[in-house]
Amino acid sequence: MNANEISPKADSRLKHIQKTIQVVRVLLFLAAVIVVGILSIFLADFIWGVELPRWIVSIPLSPHTAYLPPFDKIPTTVLLLGVVRAGIFFVGVFTLDQLLRSYRSGIFFRARNVSLLQRIGCLMIGDWIVMKILDWIALRVVFAAELGELAVGLLIILIAWIMDEGRKIQEEQELTV
Repeated sequence: MNANEISPKADSRLKHIQKTIQVVRVLLFLAAVIVVGILSIFLADFIWGVELPRWIVSIPLSPHTAYLPPFDKIPTTVLLLGVVRAGIFFVGVFTLDQLLRSYRSGIFFRARNVSLLQRIGCLMIGDWIVMKILDWIALRVVFAAELGELAVGLLIILIAWIMDEGRKIQEEQELTV
């Protein structure tokens, strides 16, 4: 068997990974479409003054703040932080999609994947910081006990570092005769 050929067992695993990744990518796309729909409703009310029933949508900008129509009562600082959170979400979806496409092609341990994982971790930490600022604006208190997203972001960065070290070890072994 050629060293560059994929064994049937590995090929079966790769196909399973590819199917799973395709499902996750579809779910990511649906999540992005839902967020775009919510943002469209928000813009219809905020910019064009379309009156919406209060039960249609609320805009949750953090776990402790949600705004109901009319949205023109949202403070400017909160509105800007909401835009930052939406931007972080869309950059995160795009980054995760890039990572999943790389995995789908069978490339798991490469420097670009490590970089994408690090970016996802940093985006999660950035979102956590924005949420804490929003909580402080809303409640004048930052809940130190709510560290889940920060911990996950740091964990993703740690996993990316471990992957990078593993990639380097693999490259060194490939060069060893």
